[in-house]
This record gives sequence, structure tokens and C-alpha cells, in this order.
Amino acid sequence: MPPSRLSVTILTSIVKDLKAGVTVKTICRRYHVSPQTVYRWRKKLSAQGTSSIERLHDLENENRRLKRKVAELSLDYSTLRIALITEAKTEC
Repeated sequence: MPPSRLSVTILTSIVKDLKAGVTVKTICRRYHVSPQTVYRWRKKLSAQGTSSIERLHDLENENRRLKRKVAELSLDYSTLRIALITEAKTEC
């Protein structure tokens, strides 16, 4: 699933606007999203607290960063191993 183009703070403000009485149609026009998306956000953010949503978002970002780091280190390891094998002409 691609990351949301709207930040968590904007999503929470959208849900607050819904609770304040702003119509779904107005929110859809303002943020260029479908009504189904707004209802899905409302359901997701109403069930969980705002702090848990922000924590989840932070954890997803950290996970993405760590996966990139692991991929980079794996590439470095394989490159160094190939260089060592060609230099020593033996299998490690």
C-alpha cells in the first residue's frame, strides 16, 4: 500500500471537522478525495486514538528506513565478498 499523500495531522483535522459538522462533500472537494476515503479515515481514526495513529505512522517510517539500511548493508557485504574472493582466488 503506498503511503498517504496527506499527513497524519491533516487526517486527524479532517475527522475533527467531520465531528464539528462539516459535510463530507465539502471535505471531499477541499482535499480532492472520494467520500469512501473520508469514511474509511473516520472509521480508522475514531476507533484508535490520535497518539496511536501517529505512533503507527512513525513506526512505519522507521520500518521503511531500516529495510533500506538492511538492503544497503547486504549489497555492501556481497560486493566486499566478491572482491575478497577475486583477490584471494578462493571461496570464502
